[in-house]
Amino acid sequence: MSEPQVHSPDHPANERFLDFSHSELGSALKIENHSRDFGRPSIVWRLTAGDGSRAWLKHHELPQLYERELLGLELFVSALGPQTWWQSPSLIAKDDELAVMLMSEVEGELLDSTPVSSDECTRMFAMAGRFIRKLHDAALPDPEGLDISEHLRDRMEHYLGVSESSVDDQTAAWARELIDEACSVKGGQRVPCHMDFSPRNWLVQRGEEDTGLGVIDWERALGSMGSGRLAHGVRPFPKGAAPARGVL
Repeated sequence: MSEPQVHSPDHPANERFLDFSHSELGSALKIENHSRDFGRPSIVWRLTAGDGSRAWLKHHELPQLYERELLGLELFVSALGPQTWWQSPSLIAKDDELAVMLMSEVEGELLDSTPVSSDECTRMFAMAGRFIRKLHDAALPDPEGLDISEHLRDRMEHYLGVSESSVDDQTAAWARELIDEACSVKGGQRVPCHMDFSPRNWLVQRGEEDTGLGVIDWERALGSMGSGRLAHGVRPFPKGAAPARGVL
């Protein structure tokens, strides 16, 4: 008999997550495994309780992703006010020792994988623009108190360090000059960012009278450059092609 998949509720290593789920939602649970079969070994389960209510369990294999998702849900989403034309998950319960959380379900279909008309797609992108502007304008203190130039230098030097073995010394020196120039302006402030804000994380919420926007997957949430990154999300794309993905 083959061993259950590593993400499966039936895997012995995941009994602790089952116990956590039952303690929060009751023993009569239906569990659907929505974890990816590739990439990072995060666990994502859709839970249906005995009363029909639904929640999502997430366990990130990296503590940083767990902490960022909590930052997004507990601080960033809370700062946006009433969820009227948009909706994001709310935190139901968490266990810091297990690095696991339960979130409310946000209904809708992923824009990245559902057919939409041209008009509906335009409305979704317009709402996404309103949402990210609202997020970047949220009056929140920087959790780490970093100047934007410090943050930018840290990120750019990290990426240069990762790729430095693949470039010659002259190119690396040129890149460092660009980093110094880009980070020369002081006094900027980081703003709340989703950092994976793209159609793969937008839900189309079709109602009888109007269409709403769902925003999910806050595991990369971070204070960053805000609207300066907007170009990543609005690249032009050929007619009929999938919209470009970006991070904001």
